Amino acid sequence: MFQQARTPRFSISTSILPTFIFAVAAVVLSYAPQALAQSGAKKAAPVAPAPSQEEPGAENKSDKLDVTDLEKKYWAAKDTDFSVVQNRTYAKAGRYALSASYGVLVNDPYSDGTNLSASLNYYFSERFGAELNYTTTSADDNKAVEAFQNLPGAGGIRPDHGKIKSFYGAAFNWVPFYAKMSIQNVKIVYFDMAISPGLGVTTYEQQVDTGNFTKTSPTLTLDVTQSFFLSKHFAFRFDYKNRWFQEKVLGYSNVNRGREIRTETNQTSILLFGATFFY
Repeated sequence: MFQQARTPRFSISTSILPTFIFAVAAVVLSYAPQALAQSGAKKAAPVAPAPSQEEPGAENKSDKLDVTDLEKKYWAAKDTDFSVVQNRTYAKAGRYALSASYGVLVNDPYSDGTNLSASLNYYFSERFGAELNYTTTSADDNKAVEAFQNLPGAGGIRPDHGKIKSFYGAAFNWVPFYAKMSIQNVKIVYFDMAISPGLGVTTYEQQVDTGNFTKTSPTLTLDVTQSFFLSKHFAFRFDYKNRWFQEKVLGYSNVNRGREIRTETNQTSILLFGATFFY
């Protein structure tokens, strides 16, 4: 009697099953990163090539404005390409001007007086000109001298001093200012201001009770003139004239009568108002 053969059966002991599962998982995890990396490399988008540099002579399409030259010009120490331009309604260049003025002494310590002045100007340009001037002065004792004479016991003694009689000289005109101004929004007045250094001669009288003596002295001058134009040919004129000269003072009376007692620098200022005719 034959015994039926049994098919051998493969079985895994439950004691080694956890070890087997752990080994399979380790193998799978070790190959997974490489598979993912290869898959990502196949699907990555191609990188665009870097733009090539512009060829020499190619047109620059940038919207930026190059202001380098403008900055250099702005910060330059001196710019001679620009100047103030102003339309002159009443021009003086190439013209003569004849003036007559009347005024008073300002700072003479011993005298009050009036002055008559005549001037002839020629303007080489709007800025520069030359002037000839003659001024005659009528000087009288001021209140200080009169009070000194009337002191009790003074006996009519006067302070030792001289009196200006006249002046003539020449000056250089520099006209740095020219402007316009509105009067009550009704009329525009045009004016300029001149500064005039010059040289001349002053004639003065040395006061002596027995008779005066006339002397002359070289004189330095510095005048400021303001002109207000009314038309092409006519302007009002205001002058402030300053003169410096050496004056020899004689004794008026008593033991010093007629003797030179001092030499002093006389500084005289005159205010004048007048008119100028341009031709």
